[in-house]
Amino acid sequence: MKIIDAHIHTSFFRKDLQAIAKKNGIILSMDGLRAEMKKNNAVRAITITDVIKDATPIGSELLLKQLNENKSLIGVCGVNPELLNKKQINKTRELLQKGLIKGLKIYLGYYARYPFDARYKKIFSLAQKYNCPVIFHTGDTLSTMGKTLVKYAHPLNIDEVAVAWPKMKIVIAHAGYPWVIDAAEVAYKNENVFVDISGWIFGNKINSYDKDTVKRLIEYTGPHKILYGTDWPLVKMETYLKFFKTAIPKKYWKDVFYNNARRVFNL
Repeated sequence: MKIIDAHIHTSFFRKDLQAIAKKNGIILSMDGLRAEMKKNNAVRAITITDVIKDATPIGSELLLKQLNENKSLIGVCGVNPELLNKKQINKTRELLQKGLIKGLKIYLGYYARYPFDARYKKIFSLAQKYNCPVIFHTGDTLSTMGKTLVKYAHPLNIDEVAVAWPKMKIVIAHAGYPWVIDAAEVAYKNENVFVDISGWIFGNKINSYDKDTVKRLIEYTGPHKILYGTDWPLVKMETYLKFFKTAIPKKYWKDVFYNNARRVFNL
């Protein structure tokens, strides 16, 4: 079965990710990523830039080098709402126009702004024009990345954006974990909203109740709304895939593990 991992990070230089990867027995490098993708039949992976102090489009120069180095990767650039001037908007537009990146990421909770904040309007306009999804971090945040406020990252906040921008594809990252059913409601209600199931396992920590949560998510949204992603390198791809293969009925595998991401990201 071919897999598209719809949510990974390739900031190999980050000290906190290096520490996490070492603890989990992960080789945090392009070669290490290639090996894990090959072992788990991940034919494509969507890598998302994530150094929140950088200007928009976050990490684009390094990302473009990585995309040239590994043709299996699809690039998504993060957005810094505190550094979002005309020059940065134009640079983001150029990357989208040339097809060099396939999506944009809003880091809710890491910035003290709600998803419907006026500063994101120009980003949403670009995403709608170039038919690229906007991924919203939702749910829990990693405290190692600095001061965070989860009230900004609740998935119910996405509903207002989905209604205001009905032609813009939206991905609720992590399915709002632990507010999964809230995220499911937003995806169920709005045709343009999807969820990814990345970041549920950190290292080898698997919650016994998560299989039931996956079942409820599928029943609520339908399998066509769910994108598989790992949040590598927070967990080994093998560990994550093994869990979700047991949690997701086999009849839905092709859609969740491959087709949905291909459709949402226009691959």
